[in-house]
Amino acid sequence: MKKLNKTLGLSLLAVAAGALSSCGGSRAHGEIEYWSCFGGAYTSVLEGIALKVGEKVGTTVNHVSHNSYDKIKTDVMYQITGAGEYPNIVTGYPDHFAEYIGSNALVSLDKYLADYNKTNGTDLLNDYLPAYMEENYALAADSKGNPLLYGLPFNKSTELMGYNGSFVDYAKYLCDNSLEGLTPADDLGKVPATWGEWEVKGPKYRGILDKLCAPDAKSKGKVIYGRQTYDGSAYDFLVQDRNDSLKRLDEEGNPIYYLEDGRVALVDFTNVDINMSRVISWDSLDNMFITLVRQWGSQYTNLTDDQKKEEPLYRKGDIMFVSPENKQKTIDCLRYFTKLHDLKIFGEPSEFDSTYNSEAFEQGKVMFMLCSSGGLSYNTANWQHRFRVAPLPYRDADHKYVISQGADIALTDRSNNYEECFDAMVALTTGDIQAEWCLQTGYYPCSKSAINAPAYQSFLHEADDEVVQANADAIKVEHPEYTAEQALEKAREEVYSTPTRVAYREGSNVNEENYMKEGSNWHKFIDPAFIGSSTIRKLVKAVFKEAFHKTGSAPDSDFEKILRDVVNSDDIRVTYKTNIRVVE
Repeated sequence: MKKLNKTLGLSLLAVAAGALSSCGGSRAHGEIEYWSCFGGAYTSVLEGIALKVGEKVGTTVNHVSHNSYDKIKTDVMYQITGAGEYPNIVTGYPDHFAEYIGSNALVSLDKYLADYNKTNGTDLLNDYLPAYMEENYALAADSKGNPLLYGLPFNKSTELMGYNGSFVDYAKYLCDNSLEGLTPADDLGKVPATWGEWEVKGPKYRGILDKLCAPDAKSKGKVIYGRQTYDGSAYDFLVQDRNDSLKRLDEEGNPIYYLEDGRVALVDFTNVDINMSRVISWDSLDNMFITLVRQWGSQYTNLTDDQKKEEPLYRKGDIMFVSPENKQKTIDCLRYFTKLHDLKIFGEPSEFDSTYNSEAFEQGKVMFMLCSSGGLSYNTANWQHRFRVAPLPYRDADHKYVISQGADIALTDRSNNYEECFDAMVALTTGDIQAEWCLQTGYYPCSKSAINAPAYQSFLHEADDEVVQANADAIKVEHPEYTAEQALEKAREEVYSTPTRVAYREGSNVNEENYMKEGSNWHKFIDPAFIGSSTIRKLVKAVFKEAFHKTGSAPDSDFEKILRDVVNSDDIRVTYKTNIRVVE
């Protein structure tokens, strides 16, 4: 199948092109400077969207990328405390906003919300999904204790499990045919839903990998060959060495290895050392810690009444994971996953010399990965080992927790056109423009009007011929060599069945049919934001990495020391000593 250009392949809509001017200096009345935390392809997406927002609001919107969440907070705080050249509107996490509020640099949105509703005869808050609004009301309050609104939701995602669909299809084939010591009862074609199932199925997946990977760095592993159906499911398997003489290049110049009978190399373990492979790995080690301690019945951070007495409210927070009621649960969680690590089932990116798992997944070093729904496009470059999506594993039916994450948009005090800035924030977070952003990035819509936008609905559900053709035209899918009917079917295939489109749709369905479905017992949670909470998040990244240097049989004191190194760090005890309390 033809692969589309990376940026075009993510879009169902035409995107306006053109670079925008950067920040600095004075701005004319009506000009809006917008700083975002995105880099790479998302920057060009936002530049096109900024043009559309400007046209809708009737002003110029200058988008400036700051490449990462950490960098934008650093850059904004530097400007707030120094030159004062910060933007009119800015994306960031709630814990970033807590620090901006602490420096009196953000403006409450309540007045502009009321004016917008009055002018437009609407109830704007009713459009936003309630799950994404709580955090924006949990940053400060007025003198009577009424929460104030300090942000609107923009890009939202959550953790889910992506996996190598071809490997799972092969594991199912082994079970169904009672090969390699497996039986149908092992049911490896059904991916584990709970961590208890991972205890049982994980070693069996590991056993398959051990027979495919190279035993050491000097040897070569095997290749799984097979055929694929229209949706990418694999069948007719054969395992043997890679034959470089049968290499071909696809349309993008990537090597593909075929057997003479037409079977293609689905998963290549040629350069995978057993010692450098794991069955499953988690991208974000801070999200891993925050999510798993909650699944194990522990608590991460908290805001208690006595910590809310500072003005404005919600400035201070407690570290809870070493408290008397939580410490043992946290240690039990660390030990559980360290045991899975001992068996070479569970891993983390640095073990593959990587920051994230995407490269390791591409190289065949990891078969399952726990990642953000907002980063699915990074894992779909290889059509052969089809990337599929499932919900995050959970501990049990009473502990189905998954973290909700992503940035909001805030209004700073550096403006002489607050109303126009608020209108731009609304345009970015609702309706067709928000839908366009989600379609091109895989983020979840934050508003009902975005979910119900025709383009988004046609993405979720395969549309009629007219919409298919319009979408195909938007991403420049053209097949003049075919008849009109054949070209339409080809367009339908490329619009709806490319790896990225399938991953986005499956990720959206996980959110709609699992995490947000009434009665599913899933809890999408957001931990409280306060001054210093982003520092705690940075520090807990090291917890599981350090735990994996131990063994599952290590004494509790070894795991407790890892936790104490976090809470006793200078960043906690000194820098934020007036804002963070360690409950122990």
